[in-house]
Amino acid sequence: MSELFLTVLNMSFTASYVILVVMLARLLLKKTPKVISYVLWGVVAYRLIIPHSFESVFSLMPRNTNGLPIPHDIIYQQNPKIYSGIEVVDTFINKSLPAPNIGASVNPLQVYMEIGTYIWVLGIIALLFYSFVSILILIQQLKTAELVEQNIYEAKNLKTPFVLGLINPKIYLPVGLSEEEQNYILIHEHTHIHRKDHIIKILGFLILSIHWFNPLVWISFILMSTDMELSCDERVLKVMNEDIKKPYANSLLSLATGRHIINGSPLAFGEGSVRGRIKNVLNYRKPKFWIIIIVMIGAIAISFGLISNPSSITPSIMWAKSLKVEDIQSIELIVQPSSQTERYMKFKTNEYPEIVSLINQSNGRLIKNPEGIVGGAQTFYITTKDGDVHTVTNNGNIYLIIDADTFQARHNWLSKWDYKGNSNVPDGFLERVESKVSYSLMQLKNGEVQHSVSPLFGEDAKLAEEIIMSYLSKSAVWPGIDIKTCEECYLLRATYRDGTISDYYTFLHEGKAVMQGGNEGVYNSIDINLYNRLIELINKHQSN
Repeated sequence: MSELFLTVLNMSFTASYVILVVMLARLLLKKTPKVISYVLWGVVAYRLIIPHSFESVFSLMPRNTNGLPIPHDIIYQQNPKIYSGIEVVDTFINKSLPAPNIGASVNPLQVYMEIGTYIWVLGIIALLFYSFVSILILIQQLKTAELVEQNIYEAKNLKTPFVLGLINPKIYLPVGLSEEEQNYILIHEHTHIHRKDHIIKILGFLILSIHWFNPLVWISFILMSTDMELSCDERVLKVMNEDIKKPYANSLLSLATGRHIINGSPLAFGEGSVRGRIKNVLNYRKPKFWIIIIVMIGAIAISFGLISNPSSITPSIMWAKSLKVEDIQSIELIVQPSSQTERYMKFKTNEYPEIVSLINQSNGRLIKNPEGIVGGAQTFYITTKDGDVHTVTNNGNIYLIIDADTFQARHNWLSKWDYKGNSNVPDGFLERVESKVSYSLMQLKNGEVQHSVSPLFGEDAKLAEEIIMSYLSKSAVWPGIDIKTCEECYLLRATYRDGTISDYYTFLHEGKAVMQGGNEGVYNSIDINLYNRLIELINKHQSN
């Protein structure tokens, strides 16, 4: 049930943005036929009941690089986050999300989600029960209604006409209406029936019942009901003649309910903001045909933009756009063709912001079969703190290549790249950056990091690999110890390209050099010479 609630939350989150856009469009369409505004609420309904959609470059929805606004695994995340596509909203909400307590058997967010699910279900039951009881009471009151003709009834205790029923809807009129009033009221109610408004309103109420926790959905239901009535009013004026404006407005005033009926039924003639409806009736002018065409094209464009999702971003472009200075361990450059002494450069940390800003601008059309380019290339090798190595290449000012993906990028942007090397390429550089695993070394005291070297390059990386292979090749093992109780030890961390991390702890135990896999794994002995070389390595980096 929690999974279903999360799906509803995601739909409600996405629909909230659509509601705000439709509300804005409704203001811009204030002087156009109200049926246009009424139709736009169908887009909101789509977003509230359909969890999936198609992609389009013309989408008006905010781009969400993480797929869903609320990830389905959020209750298991160490740092729970939402991704609305609007940074200000994300920052505000993410700060308030509780992180799991270390050692606790249950995540607090998981508890909140369970409680929220039960409250959500109870809310749905309460609204549906209220609607069911209200309609039963109304049906009881209408038992004395008299049939006038076909599906039209008169009742003495009614304040306003309305439509009631689903499959065979009936029109109920108060006693004492003049013939003229009956004529345009019946046109109004028959328009509702013809357009299936009596069904639409019930469906709208069911959707509201599911999303009852979202105040924007309540507002949209009220505005949708208002546009439904306004468009019906305009239909009456169009059919009968604009000369009935004043008597029609007087009828609205005398038959007003003074409130919105939020229970799915009935469709009441005098429902809602009577003042707004009277004003709309008195100001009604039949629009010109060309205006209607333009407004319809605009409404279709808005609907398409709100129903569709933004085109997916290639993961490599997504990485480039989201890269931050604090994520970076090192940035190196290879320039080809160039002289040997100008082929390589390693950037200083104060130069990172400029490079990151450049890479954040990455964009272009993915090219599946790029043509061979004769020309120069500038390639950044970016090692991140998690051990991954990414490449960003400007190939001949024509292609942007990020890792293995090639993009047709803007020439005027690529042509501004003007970076040159200042030294020879270091020995073992390509072997290091193309490695599938990177190593880092940390000195620990009672589980706390004292010094670290990351990543290990060249001979240092080979030493790390040799020590780990020595540990893994031995079959005799003993139960491990709690690393936090170890006064001094050294952590070798292997980080693989797929994000997998393996930790190996080496320390002296009963006078012997040993290595343990993980914080509570098993240990076995390793060569004391390898252990001493590891200590020399970290001491060397401390003195530099």
